[in-house]
Amino acid sequence: MSVLGKIIDLDAKHGYGFIEDESSDDKVFFHVRDMRAYASEAHINELVEFDVEADMYGCRIALNISPTVMK
Repeated sequence: MSVLGKIIDLDAKHGYGFIEDESSDDKVFFHVRDMRAYASEAHINELVEFDVEADMYGCRIALNISPTVMK
C-alpha cells in the first residue's frame, strides 16, 4: 500500500535521508537507490509516494519512492 509523505532530511553525499509520513507524522528512512528509475534527484520538501516495510531490526524503511503527481 502506497503512503504519501515529504522528504524532510537528506544527506546527498551519502544518498540517504528521512521522509515524514503524512498520515502518522512518523519519520521513515530511505536510500536514493530505492527511488524509482524515472524519479529525479531527491530534494528537501519534495512530496513523494512510497511503500513502507520493516527491516530485519523492525525499523521502517521507504521503498519504491516516486514523486507525487499533483492533480
